[in-house]
Amino acid sequence: MGLTRVKSTDSQLSVEAGRGAKSTGHQKERRHQIPGLRNTPYLKVFLLRCDDNDSYKNVARKALREWVTEYTTSTSNENKQHDAFEWLIIHVVLPGTPAAQQPRSSSSASNASGSSRWIKGNTTLLDKIRSDFNSGNNKKDRVVQIRIGPSHPALATLSPPVLVGNQIVPVTESPTESEMAWLDLIAKFKTQILASFDARVSQYEEDIKEKDSQRRLPGWNFCTFFVLKEGLARAFESVGLVEDALVLYDELGFGLDAVVRGQRDKEKIEGDPEGVVGGNFIGWTRESIKWIEQARRRRKARLEGRKGEEQEDVDDETPVGSEKKPYRELILSNEISLFDFKTYLFARQSTLLLRLGKGNVMDGVEIPVPAGASGYSLHEAAAAAAGRSEEDLTRLSEVLKRGVEFVTSVGRILRADLWTSYHSSTEGEEDKEQEQKDVIWIIDNIVSSWVFAVCQQLLKQTASASLPEGPNASTPVASAHSGSFPKRSSSLPPTPSPETTNFTQAIQTSVTGLEDFAAVRADLMLLARGIVETFGKRQGWVGKMGWFYLPEEHVKDAGMVEVKLASEDDKEVEKKEEVWGVEGIRNATLRRVVEKEEEEEFYTIFEELSEKAMKNYSIAKRTKSCERVEADLAALSL
Repeated sequence: MGLTRVKSTDSQLSVEAGRGAKSTGHQKERRHQIPGLRNTPYLKVFLLRCDDNDSYKNVARKALREWVTEYTTSTSNENKQHDAFEWLIIHVVLPGTPAAQQPRSSSSASNASGSSRWIKGNTTLLDKIRSDFNSGNNKKDRVVQIRIGPSHPALATLSPPVLVGNQIVPVTESPTESEMAWLDLIAKFKTQILASFDARVSQYEEDIKEKDSQRRLPGWNFCTFFVLKEGLARAFESVGLVEDALVLYDELGFGLDAVVRGQRDKEKIEGDPEGVVGGNFIGWTRESIKWIEQARRRRKARLEGRKGEEQEDVDDETPVGSEKKPYRELILSNEISLFDFKTYLFARQSTLLLRLGKGNVMDGVEIPVPAGASGYSLHEAAAAAAGRSEEDLTRLSEVLKRGVEFVTSVGRILRADLWTSYHSSTEGEEDKEQEQKDVIWIIDNIVSSWVFAVCQQLLKQTASASLPEGPNASTPVASAHSGSFPKRSSSLPPTPSPETTNFTQAIQTSVTGLEDFAAVRADLMLLARGIVETFGKRQGWVGKMGWFYLPEEHVKDAGMVEVKLASEDDKEVEKKEEVWGVEGIRNATLRRVVEKEEEEEFYTIFEELSEKAMKNYSIAKRTKSCERVEADLAALSL
């Protein structure tokens, strides 16, 4: 909001200062290269102190007209509605002034009590201001009056000072009338700011439609279009319209898939994806070659017995986040890989879904809402401050479902990304057979540890009090949570008989949402457990056909043991050919378990994931899946 304060005795100085500010502040503003709704004021406010009618007639009215002419009239058609705004005049009435003797409106004046010298029928100061500045085609009320009480602590700081104990008798107002005046001011703030926002959004949508209509023209670039449309999505998110923002990100996701399909089709037909409408992405992620080279150097140092080699970087617990890299700058400059693009898009979608599902999530991380924090709507901040949980299991289930699809599809993209970067960096060099084998499992380690980390991140972010997963947690009862979510009676099936009550139907609907949430969590747990089991196989802790085919040293009380007749030299050669190492594992937990051969911790992780998955499958009533997980645990225990 733009604020201008004008005093009754020095209003001319304030007007001149305002002109000086205008000369510097109204220069042509260059739009930021990352588009979005402009940061110019949505509502311009003039705070007017006018103590009597003569002051208004001689000074204040002129100052108001000049301010309206200079600051509230848009003379540039270049930005159209990009800088749409509203304006408001707030007349502040102080105690001990002639204006305090006047009622708010001429129609409400009365001499019945005899305590006021105001003559009924005269025009009040508020009516004069409204008559002068509410004119126009839309007849919008842009004037509001606020009266300050005589006990306000800031009255002594005003210039000129206010004499509270003088002979002027103010018009008495009931507490209800004073409260209504403040509510009217708040309502005007809301309606006018939202009107400006709506006008800017409408103009922004027109810009997006214009750019989208040029999709088939040569030179159209998806990255530029993405940043343009995302600006509107972020504007929606900033005012609490999270669902509208999510729709825009989903549309951008479909557009990205279409561009990728176009590139692949062109590459199949012409052998070169260059020149496809929509632009191109860089061949691989910039960090991928660094990951591979770090792993190769560390492996070489380990085999040669050198201990001073630099350690590999370890990813944190949240590998997916929109602030991990300057993604938007990379997109705008067309220097982003498909893997980074997909990761950023999923990070934004999951953040919005988590915000809808939990109410206090920012960028995928659940955090307390500080006072004045950006990115939250007021009702969400109030709910968080009150400690109320606004969980929506349907939204949390959607996060997990998209997460399963993300780790499977983008995991393949990451693998292709790593191979492309490796071949590009070693082009022209002799590729030794052993080095080729090393790179195979290094890349596999990188991808597997990334998938495991993403699964753990999603499971942590979607943890819900409706579905406790501790060792002593009891099975959740649907009726205990049925009141936490809104009931949509219109979507319920018709009651077939009088014996079937609405209460029963509400419980059934709630159980269905809980079952879906539990099932998809269990699926993600088994996906993470599969990565753990793969590393266990490579360490020799797990048989290559599952837990029922354990290595001999892990079979308790083995009866007959098969004796291999191969010589020691043959065994040594075979062992060297199948050497596998920890290099490339970028998850701290997996690296510690494998590198330090923490076999017991490995079994603990496997059992914990299995037990939680089994409990979730039981709640989801997926009996067969629960029995399969239970069989794995039985084979491990027995």
